[in-house]
Amino acid sequence: TEAGRRKAAKRARKRQAQRARQREARDLKEPALLLAKEQRQKVDEVRRSKMREEMEEMAAGQEASREDGRAEQAERALLESHRMKETAERVKEQVQAARDRSAAEATEIRRLQALRVENERIEAKRLET
Repeated sequence: TEAGRRKAAKRARKRQAQRARQREARDLKEPALLLAKEQRQKVDEVRRSKMREEMEEMAAGQEASREDGRAEQAERALLESHRMKETAERVKEQVQAARDRSAAEATEIRRLQALRVENERIEAKRLET
């Protein structure tokens, strides 16, 4: 688990610090080992600076990745918005077409009613004579 990993890392850091203290005490006793100590310190410093650079690169990469994700999300939202506008326009066109058909049908019905009234009038006139 995460907590277990943290505890193990803490124990490892404590062991490392203890070994460093022991090494320090031993180095102070033996002047010949002072040179080795200095070299170890240089190597440790180089290792730390490399790790720091790697961490900075990783952080920059993560930030760039987040930026890319935000850009993609904005692009998807824009496309979705455009699709919704097109759908709304199609619906408007369909509604207008239905209204036009309805108006045309109403006009046709009125024309047919007028014809029927005219035919009834003509038929009534014919029956009178």
